Amino acid sequence: MPQTCTVCRHEARERIDRSILAREPLRTIADRWSVSKTALIRHRQHVSMELAKTHEAQELARAGGLMAGVQTAHDRSERLYHSAEEILSRALAARDLRTALQAIRAAVDVMAEARGYLELQGQITGELSVPAQPSQRLMVVLPRIICPQGAEHSTARVEIDAGLIEPES
Repeated sequence: MPQTCTVCRHEARERIDRSILAREPLRTIADRWSVSKTALIRHRQHVSMELAKTHEAQELARAGGLMAGVQTAHDRSERLYHSAEEILSRALAARDLRTALQAIRAAVDVMAEARGYLELQGQITGELSVPAQPSQRLMVVLPRIICPQGAEHSTARVEIDAGLIEPES
């Protein structure tokens, strides 16, 4: 059975760890706490592993807090969307087309906001990866490109983000 680290079992382990993290000389720490310098050298790996675990726990807590905020915002957008639907129903029943159109616009805006929250939630949980390139492409169809004399006219698709020009059949 492997032997447990003497510094990990030491009654002043927390203070020893703080001294190591403060980069005090190992000889000074060893003399102060009556441990060997080699035990402190071995124990530094344990401190590093504990720091990594602590950092990971802090990241998880931060992500959890962010997720709670995203969920709250998503819930808010759901309530706003239902309110917009209710206003739309009432406006249509009253034949108030101007208010109905405003309700539709509000619902569309809220849906876009909710989509943003869902994307953020997916990125936080790892269910949705962040695209390396822009997710939208601007595509322009040019009807009849002017060609050199005597050449046949055609249409072309231009994908701006890729810089490609491809003739269409």
